[in-house]
Amino acid sequence: MSVTDAVQQALLALTEILTPLGVLALAVFLLFYVGVVLPAVWSHHEYRRSAARRVLGLLLHNAHQAFRGLRRMLPF
Repeated sequence: MSVTDAVQQALLALTEILTPLGVLALAVFLLFYVGVVLPAVWSHHEYRRSAARRVLGLLLHNAHQAFRGLRRMLPF
């Protein structure tokens, strides 16, 4: 079994467990984590850390506002 076959089987199993929507959410989370959170923590350059921190703050603030709006729309 080659590496590509193993990866393909793992992705198929993951899709069966999480459904395609779950896999999409996982992919978005991983891209967010790798693209924003890790540079905010591990960059050697202060300007990169501050930019990543600013983007992270904006994303979290907007997500909080969106979830607050959704909670207001729910009947319970």
